[in-house]
Amino acid sequence: MIKETLLELRKERCVNLSVETFGNMDVASFLERAEGIAGAGAWMLYESVAEAGLNPCAGIDAATLVPCAKVRVFGPLAELRLEKAPGERAGCARIVAEVAEGMPGEAVFPRVQSYIVRGRPEKLVHKEYFKEDEDGSGFLTLFCERLAGLAGGR
Repeated sequence: MIKETLLELRKERCVNLSVETFGNMDVASFLERAEGIAGAGAWMLYESVAEAGLNPCAGIDAATLVPCAKVRVFGPLAELRLEKAPGERAGCARIVAEVAEGMPGEAVFPRVQSYIVRGRPEKLVHKEYFKEDEDGSGFLTLFCERLAGLAGGR
């Protein structure tokens, strides 16, 4: 009885998650996709050899991202990642997005956390997604994670 009740509670909290990987995506295509998927108010976290930064995504052009090794564009429903060699114009991309029920994706259980970002009044929102383990024992294992936006003050 307890196990069935826990399973029902988990199903109520379940979301549908789509994860797509692209072997070779250029920076311009990445930005076009990011605008369409992450939506208005999206943020960009980037890393290059010289610096790292967290900025609003609006107004960023492809030339700005060429020196970066890692770029993450994220909003409330999706995150797009691009990993490439610094100076290259293309690299491996991954899209992690919560999608509507009935769309292709994995049924997962989200957990939301937030982190303080040095020099910013907002907190960085981070989501982890868990799946039940494959042997059916009921334990949850980490499926994937993503950044989900910035939230209120400290």
